[in-house]
Amino acid sequence: MSKAHLRRWSIAVLAAAGLLVTAVLSWTAGPYSQQSAFSSGTVPTAAPKPQSKMREKNPASIDSLIAARRVEPAMVRRLSGRAFLIDRPRENRPPGDAAAFARTLLHASANGDSTASYRLYLIAAECETAVSPDVFESYRLIKELVAPDYPKVMARQMEECEGLLIDPVLSDSRRWINLAAAQGSVEAATVYSLSIDQAVGGPQVWAAHPERVIEYKQLGMRYLNEAAALGYLPALQSLSQTYEGGFLVPADPVKALAYWLALVGLSPQPAGLEKRTRWLEEGLSVAQRRNAHRQAAEIRQRCCMD
Repeated sequence: MSKAHLRRWSIAVLAAAGLLVTAVLSWTAGPYSQQSAFSSGTVPTAAPKPQSKMREKNPASIDSLIAARRVEPAMVRRLSGRAFLIDRPRENRPPGDAAAFARTLLHASANGDSTASYRLYLIAAECETAVSPDVFESYRLIKELVAPDYPKVMARQMEECEGLLIDPVLSDSRRWINLAAAQGSVEAATVYSLSIDQAVGGPQVWAAHPERVIEYKQLGMRYLNEAAALGYLPALQSLSQTYEGGFLVPADPVKALAYWLALVGLSPQPAGLEKRTRWLEEGLSVAQRRNAHRQAAEIRQRCCMD
């Protein structure tokens, strides 16, 4: 099997499994304590008027990012220099009515808090996943790999999400990922740049509005470069994938390797990343590999060294 065929096959398998794993990990334990949204007469949420006033392109430190509400302080894991990761817990919301909790975030989101907007995206995406036919099909195919009582988890997620799913504002995950990325969430930047379906829509939208695809590519690269320049390691990984795949920008295997090597040099667990390094080096000349190592050192210096 060729490298290209192997990559496509691997992505397809991971995508199917990923939908199921996302649903499993996003489930929160605890009794359902809220009244049904259908029976309580929930009305659609009024769309807030979003602001981006808290965005700061080049904060001087992680503390500046926290102050600008571009990362959540309790989730930041500081590494060497200005490099950092975000350790987000499995639970995006407390147990119970997803819509009720989401509404508590609307005021902060409308006032420029990108972390609130990103949390709204996560909650909406979780509820979309809870009712996705793909999740049920993935469960049927790999049910032996997950908890045997997972159907109960799915049923409970659907019950908790019903009020949110009938609210056109709260359930609009595309709105929330676009807003969070525009407001400066470094997490939203990576999600936005790696999924045109999440940010813009599917192939029908691309065909009808090619200008949106062009704008998406430009914004995706801008967001990724900004997040990487701030020291957010997943953005370096996303840039490596972007230059490998060649969708947002033309494919560049040397840059793909360079961004990956920069990540490896900053990662708290570099040993586990060697397999992908060998994958990216495959087919490159000695001169190209040296060039990638040189670029990686420059990337690390720009993004993450004090």
